[in-house]
Amino acid sequence: MSDKNIRGGFQRGSQRKSIKDDVTSLRKKKRDAAMDSFPAAIEAPTTTPGIEIHFPPKITEEYIAEYYAKFDTGDLNDALTALTAIRMLVSAKQSRNFNIYRSLIAHNMMPKIFAFCNPAQEEHCKEACWICTNIASREHEIAVALIDAGVIPVMASVLKNTESTSIAEQAIWTLGNVAGEGAEYRITTLDTGVMADIARFLGKDMPPKRVRNFTWSTSNIARTPLDPAHITLLCDLIPAMTAVFVRNQVDPAAEFSKESKISLEILADVIFFMSFIGDGNESDIRCILNANLTPAIIQYASVPFAKMSTAIIRYVGNVISMDNSATIADYLIQCGIFPAFDRMLTSPTASVRMEVMWAMANFAAGTPKQMQCFLDSGFITKTLELVHRDTAEVVTECAFVLYNFAGSCTPDQLATLLDCDTIITLVGTLKRTTSRKAKSTLLECLTKILRREPKAARQVEDAGGFDVLNSLAFSHYQTLAAAAQQIIDDFFDYEESDGFESDGDLIF
Repeated sequence: MSDKNIRGGFQRGSQRKSIKDDVTSLRKKKRDAAMDSFPAAIEAPTTTPGIEIHFPPKITEEYIAEYYAKFDTGDLNDALTALTAIRMLVSAKQSRNFNIYRSLIAHNMMPKIFAFCNPAQEEHCKEACWICTNIASREHEIAVALIDAGVIPVMASVLKNTESTSIAEQAIWTLGNVAGEGAEYRITTLDTGVMADIARFLGKDMPPKRVRNFTWSTSNIARTPLDPAHITLLCDLIPAMTAVFVRNQVDPAAEFSKESKISLEILADVIFFMSFIGDGNESDIRCILNANLTPAIIQYASVPFAKMSTAIIRYVGNVISMDNSATIADYLIQCGIFPAFDRMLTSPTASVRMEVMWAMANFAAGTPKQMQCFLDSGFITKTLELVHRDTAEVVTECAFVLYNFAGSCTPDQLATLLDCDTIITLVGTLKRTTSRKAKSTLLECLTKILRREPKAARQVEDAGGFDVLNSLAFSHYQTLAAAAQQIIDDFFDYEESDGFESDGDLIF
């Protein structure tokens, strides 16, 4: 481990750990009638005005084939009837043992449905795009079949050629779901030039739920990993997303209503979008900083909303990983990052606590003045409390915080750290944890402290640490054994003795 461990980019497999999958995995959602205040069950279907559809108790291939055939009559009313029926089936919560998705793919119906994704025929287009939205929300095999049929350029064309926000909502929603299938599809979407059309619609006056679907889909399309060129391409959308953020402000301290919860979801998606750009290079990070949203973003750390917390941590973690991190850290401290993150440490969600420590590890690689903020705010004490009682994943991140702090602080600050029973906590956790990764980072942290203050070896011994290290030196994990043995060799002067001292040559 280097002298200071500054980790950038929330990429799985890199030095810096990814956010937990259950929080930030690529998100897909189905549009059903309930989302528009319509009943979702087939028994009470939502139909297009003038079209009456009543499904039998059991849907069969023969029955649905009658609707498929309506696409070939050349009658627009027949086509609208077929689109409405199919949309109702793909929107239903109960499939009645009939898999409409597989049926559509098997009968190669998608090109016929795409043919009606023409904004000039508004009702047909809306129904066709709605169908695509829900098919794209399905399992990987079905969604990829939709992609292979050509849904990405079709939806991009709809966005480009419509002024209807309701049709555009369906198109962007489809692309947002498609984004969940992998980076290659997000890149394909970006290559259509769709960002300019998204920006155009984000500037329109839309109902909050519709704005939420736009920001949700946009943040999904922007989700990394992406190559540097495409991350930079996302920067063109920063002004539009910034304006959405400003228009949807809520009081973080107020009790939340249904409407304000929608606004919070919008804000969280904008922050996620900015954080994905933060996975890029220094220039990309400057772009999100120049949007001047950082103070407002940090104030939402007080909101008890896991999605918001994760977005903020991700944003801050990427910003602080810049080369001039000391200057950025001063700015974030002025914005109130310490009390904000302190509140987040009370989260019952372990992944949130882990990512707070993840971000703060980069802060701890800063200046002595910033290290004093760690002490004055009580953050070091809280870090040690988490080391003592939290999960192995959280403990690992806490060890990174302490490692960087020990490498950045002054001798007096290090003495304060040691006065907090840091050695006792580290040794106790080394003894109790079964996590190899946690043990490894704790050993690195202990090594860093001892290199700064070799006399702390006495504290290690008094805490029973020598016995713990000696036990780890015989670990079947080679890296753990080597690290423990190195500490013993470097800081403990124990030599084996024969039990007596010789004062001269022995004569036999």
